[in-house]
Amino acid sequence: TVTMYTEELKGNLFGLIPITFSPQTPPPLNVPFAFFTKVRVVQAAQFGGTLKVPGLENYLEPGRR
Repeated sequence: TVTMYTEELKGNLFGLIPITFSPQTPPPLNVPFAFFTKVRVVQAAQFGGTLKVPGLENYLEPGRR
């Protein structure tokens, strides 16, 4: 099991609806499944395993660790 904590998740929900989730704008519902396209995630932490995402590109911003 992998648990991923994110600071921000931005993308097109179900491939259609542009949306941003963050601590200031959390998801209104806890749903068991959601599909995103054009995703950008600012990841705070990951625990419990190895996360493998085909096509994933990692970027480290200056000043962030």
